[in-house]
Amino acid sequence: MNTNEKGWINLITINQDAEIMRHRDRTKVLKIQGGWLCKFHHFQGASSSMTAQAMTFIPDPQHEWNPLEGQAAWERIDQKKNPNFCEYTDRIKVINGWVYKNLFFIKTGEMHISLVYVPGQ
Repeated sequence: MNTNEKGWINLITINQDAEIMRHRDRTKVLKIQGGWLCKFHHFQGASSSMTAQAMTFIPDPQHEWNPLEGQAAWERIDQKKNPNFCEYTDRIKVINGWVYKNLFFIKTGEMHISLVYVPGQ
């Protein structure tokens, strides 16, 4: 298990050979009392100031989940694009449910991220 940032686990393997200033996304979890924090961080790269992150709580009172690096992937479930914005909605399977992510990029250089845990299969 590859951890960094004091206990955070990378759910998706990070390409350590990638150029430092390239576009990158990070999806990490941290074990806390009662469950997990899930954090998504987006860094657009050196040519843009767009960077943002969001977190959500995943309930797992008994810590039954054993997240391992590289054992998860985001699944695209919706996408909208026009000349003024791009919007992507993805989900990733976690214990007893899904984490949904919405990324919203605006032509003027703004970006917004939302994460939410939804229980269920």
